[in-house]
Order: sequence, then C-alpha cells, then structure tokens
Amino acid sequence: MKRREFIKGVAGATISMPLIPSLIGNRLYADEDEIPEELPFEEAYKDIVGDDEVKDGSSVMELNIPKQPSSGAAVPVEVTVKLPMEKDNYVSAIHVLTTKNKINHVVTANYTPSNGMAYLFVNTKLATKQDVVIIAETNNGEFYKASQYVRAPLGGCG
Repeated sequence: MKRREFIKGVAGATISMPLIPSLIGNRLYADEDEIPEELPFEEAYKDIVGDDEVKDGSSVMELNIPKQPSSGAAVPVEVTVKLPMEKDNYVSAIHVLTTKNKINHVVTANYTPSNGMAYLFVNTKLATKQDVVIIAETNNGEFYKASQYVRAPLGGCG
C-alpha cells in the first residue's frame, strides 16, 4: 500500500464517522417504546404477586441494607433467603422493589436448586427516603415479603 492511498483511506474514514449513526438508523439511543414506563409501586407489586397471599418473610429473609447510606446513588441491597433449595421445594425468584422511585421494580433474580442458596447482592439508586421491599417467590407459588426503611439523601436518582 502506498502512503497516499493510506492517507486518503484514513481521511475518508474520519470524515464519514459522524454519518454512521444516521446510516444505521441512529441505534446509539433507545427507542421511546424501549424505555420502561413509570410504574407505581402498587402496580409493580401486583404484577409480581397478583392476588396471591403474601406471607411475612422477616423470619426467613436476612436483609443487609444500610438504614442511612451516605449517598442515594448506590445503596447496597444484600438478601439471603433461608428457605430450602431442594428439587421440589426451592426459592425460584427474589424481587427487589422500591416504593418512591420513578421505576419501582429494581431487579428480579431467578434461581434453581442448583444455586444451593437464594442470595442476591445489588446496588440500587434511591431518590428519597423510602422502603426497599423484597419479595421471595417459591416454585410452589408462595410469596414472602420483607422490607427495610432507608433514609437515603435526596438526589440519588430521578
């Protein structure tokens, strides 16, 4: 390759770089319909448990969430569910919800008996003082709920 051909190629690539997003349909940004809608806590909760009975999970769940984190931008949420992880009786999911964020469904983690135990660690943003609600779901359709009130400083998110 000759020097001039190389320089022309580099110059052409540099000039065409700003045009690439328009050529590929500007997929650098999410479409409006791909951004999740704001879902009030009650609706997010109902989507998970439906009309099923929810048992008090404070005795079967160990929550390690700071009550007064230094920042609402990254609040650690650690959950251990002390229920069996046997072939026919196990925790199938842990759901983390917040009560006052714009998007209240933080995460759902799915489990199988092969996991050995139902454990979850996640960082979440908290917009203000609110409850962090944890729902443990079993493969038999039972739900357990525990929550922790967190006094996050304003400005964590949203």
